[in-house]
Amino acid sequence: MIQPGNASRGEPVIQGSYLLVDAVRGRPVATLDGAALTVFRTPAASALATRALAVPDARTCLIIGTGPQGCAHEGAMRWAVPTLQTITVVGRNSALEEQVGRAQVICTCTSSPTPLFNGRLVAAGTHLNAMSAYRHDRCELDSELMNRSSIVVDDHVASRAEAGDIALADAWAAVIGDLHDVVCGRAARTSSDEITVFKSVGVAIEDIAVARLAAQRAGLL
Repeated sequence: MIQPGNASRGEPVIQGSYLLVDAVRGRPVATLDGAALTVFRTPAASALATRALAVPDARTCLIIGTGPQGCAHEGAMRWAVPTLQTITVVGRNSALEEQVGRAQVICTCTSSPTPLFNGRLVAAGTHLNAMSAYRHDRCELDSELMNRSSIVVDDHVASRAEAGDIALADAWAAVIGDLHDVVCGRAARTSSDEITVFKSVGVAIEDIAVARLAAQRAGLL
């Protein structure tokens, strides 16, 4: 459950509990904090997309958002792009123009309902991860950027229902595949100048993967 008002109360915006059940026996295996689960699974999906889509020698990364997702994406990007030399984390109200133009990897981890920067500032060859516009009336990336990018989603059906960045730009024709296509090599960067965007909205299989891993490491599976 998303509770936007919690930010002003110093509490997590995402609230909830996740029950992992043994599919064979039907018994509960573990109960996980929903906010903590999201902090792991969203950066993990971004890291998977980034490892496949970012230019292989990327040196600079910009993370917009200083909340839990912004902080978690820093570690995820270091894993995904070992060549990174600089990771800059800023709030969404910072002066972004120069930093956007320099970044080869950009992660938008905010609750902004409107674009964070002018898409024309994004340099050729940049890869972006956008994860927080989960309704068709919200977007972090503008139409200019979405329509000159190759877009990967985590799931086609879920993105049609929730991906505001794509819907507001009417950029469905720019979607080249989903994460499954990326892993299988059917969706990939085609040139060093191509701008790529991973637009995630979160899907159940990502939660299951992280929950199972946590349970395995705790000796519950």
